[in-house]
Amino acid sequence: EREEPERGLILYSIMSTSNCAACGKGGEGLKKCAACNAIRYCSVACQKTHWSVHRQACKKRATELKEEALFKDPPPREECAVCFL
Repeated sequence: EREEPERGLILYSIMSTSNCAACGKGGEGLKKCAACNAIRYCSVACQKTHWSVHRQACKKRATELKEEALFKDPPPREECAVCFL
């Protein structure tokens, strides 16, 4: 028999950034995930409900964003631990 994915996984894969990733509610006032900036939520309750679905992708994207920022604007040489090796 075919297994059905969890409802949250379906929503996560088809939601646009103009809708809440947990409940699908659209409109203004949605808040972005502070770590990855890729997902929006209408409330703290929706964010907490959706966290178990979003966690892995969020951490991966947050790491990518940090690396992009580091390479785009590296720290001054005197502050770089690698430069002192």
